[in-house]
Amino acid sequence: MENQLIKLFYKAEDSFFSNVSSDTIIFNEYAKSYITGVPAEGLNILSCPKISDDFSIIVTKAINKYSQLDLPWILVTKAENCNEQNYQILADLGLNEIDESTAMFINLDGNIETSITDLQFIEDGSNLNVWRIPLTEAFEANNEIMDSYVKAHQRFKANEGKMFHYVGLLDGVSIVSCTISIFDNIARIDDVGTLPEYQNKGYATAIIKHGLSKAKEEGAAFCFLEASKQGLGIYKKIGFEEIFINKVFKLGS
Repeated sequence: MENQLIKLFYKAEDSFFSNVSSDTIIFNEYAKSYITGVPAEGLNILSCPKISDDFSIIVTKAINKYSQLDLPWILVTKAENCNEQNYQILADLGLNEIDESTAMFINLDGNIETSITDLQFIEDGSNLNVWRIPLTEAFEANNEIMDSYVKAHQRFKANEGKMFHYVGLLDGVSIVSCTISIFDNIARIDDVGTLPEYQNKGYATAIIKHGLSKAKEEGAAFCFLEASKQGLGIYKKIGFEEIFINKVFKLGS
């Protein structure tokens, strides 16, 4: 079952990033670059589920490509791949470990509890001007980044992907957002963000549960996400389970 969950996680990841990217580069079956064009490192990714013999060559090509485009980027690979040899390869190329994240899933087969909340949930299906408000402050993004990211999401819809942008309103004010994308019978959560003054009050949990219930209505059997260290506890309380740990690397310190 674990191997199947890993495959489904990467399928959800690839479906999301391929559809929001302006370009992708498949180096081999274990390495793929996603180029969204958004000037934010977490949105331009070299994903390496496994490490192949030509790992050094692949990373060098990725460095050159992202440098040509003047885009910040990260390399993401499973922690189990990070032995001394591979750490040294990355160090020799100027990449340092900066973070870790956790691949997680939840089975949508059972009942999805919704939170008792004073939020009004809406779907921002047009220009995403309401959806972007909490994300801009939560992720300390500027207008250039958000304008570019909105275009990436509109690219997803142009590719006929199934994506839902949910917003939680409190007294008419957009305070929390999230994105649900669905491919076949699997869903993925991204872009969970709450206005700073409303954080730690259960609003993120409420909108995630709302999104999960909608994903189930759309026929999804599982939902996947990649959790930061800060978000790990929230997702575990909701019922998400760990699949594996990722290590995150970037050029420079």
